[in-house]
Amino acid sequence: ANTSIIKIIQSVTDSINAFVQTNADTNTNIGATGVKKLYIKPTYKANAWNWGNITPSVVLNDSVCREIGRSNINYSVVNNVIVSGENQGVAVNATREGTAGDKPASSITEPLITTREAGVERARHIISKSGAWVNHTLSLFSLLPPNSSLPLLLAGDFIQMNESGNLWIGQVTGNSIQSGWTNEGLKTTQTITVEQYIGE
Repeated sequence: ANTSIIKIIQSVTDSINAFVQTNADTNTNIGATGVKKLYIKPTYKANAWNWGNITPSVVLNDSVCREIGRSNINYSVVNNVIVSGENQGVAVNATREGTAGDKPASSITEPLITTREAGVERARHIISKSGAWVNHTLSLFSLLPPNSSLPLLLAGDFIQMNESGNLWIGQVTGNSIQSGWTNEGLKTTQTITVEQYIGE
């Protein structure tokens, strides 16, 4: 009874590896009933191995970056997982298409997995988070010449990055905005974190 509504929503979204987001424009983030809207989005819009076919929200190059940082991370390679609910829940045995399913992840039991669709979505994310990745931190110049300003990039957006001819596609996982006065005047940047899938 003491659990807030947002906590309940987060529990449901966490069960399928989704997240809750508001509209960046709070003035128009109102539904027909006058209630502010929340958007539930999957952590990974598409399976990581298919990111090369994604049309990015924006194309960037290193000239718009004030600073670039990155770290490599390797997850266990998996191509199969069993996700199951409890009591009235369901069980889903998921295998990455085109594989033998011979590299299983640890089984997952989640009380809120009560439909096959929910189990498939949770399994999809577990299998996607596999193999070699790069986590990028890009500090972007937000004040650029007219008609070249960067849009606000939100979690779930895909970018294509061109670093001196090296092209890669990644998904934004977070954003922070900084603004302050310097000797050169007011400077504003947005710093995004981006995940790039490399492969097995």
